[in-house]
Amino acid sequence: LKARLKALEKVVGAEEDDSADDDSLVQALTEWRAELCREKGCPAFVIMHQKTLLKIARAKPASYEELLAIEGISKKRCDAYGEAILEIIKKHTDS
Repeated sequence: LKARLKALEKVVGAEEDDSADDDSLVQALTEWRAELCREKGCPAFVIMHQKTLLKIARAKPASYEELLAIEGISKKRCDAYGEAILEIIKKHTDS
């Protein structure tokens, strides 16, 4: 999983020296999405593309409005998943 995340970060132009904290947040967001996919019985990209999860991890939005400003986050996705995403971010930034 770590190797795949690193490869995807390079594809979307992420910095080579991203912190371990960002990696940890990306992993937490990816695991959250995987669990949601298992519950809904759908592929991961239906919930959110990995590229979008990487953007969220870099931006670390603290509000609904900041999350909505990220490319790949529609109002519908923000309404459906915003609370969970913001909680994951808060847990990672508080620790």
